Amino acid sequence: MHTHLNMLFAATNDSYFSPSQCALIVHELAELDMSSIPSEQTSNVLEFLNMQLLHQQVDVDIRKRIEDLAAGLASRLSTM
Repeated sequence: MHTHLNMLFAATNDSYFSPSQCALIVHELAELDMSSIPSEQTSNVLEFLNMQLLHQQVDVDIRKRIEDLAAGLASRLSTM
């Protein structure tokens, strides 16, 4: 598993990530297939991605992949 994703997976509600850590996490997520994200992390990853998208913290070159991943995770969450 990727180092930065492990940080995200271990995060709690009071966790803080620096902007550079967020960027690294987003880039790692952009390279993953949704099936690589454990089902118990669906809400956590989706919340993280939604915040990054809301605050426009996703590079233009990977934005579509991140939006697609977020949509897929939202769909997964609705069927859980």
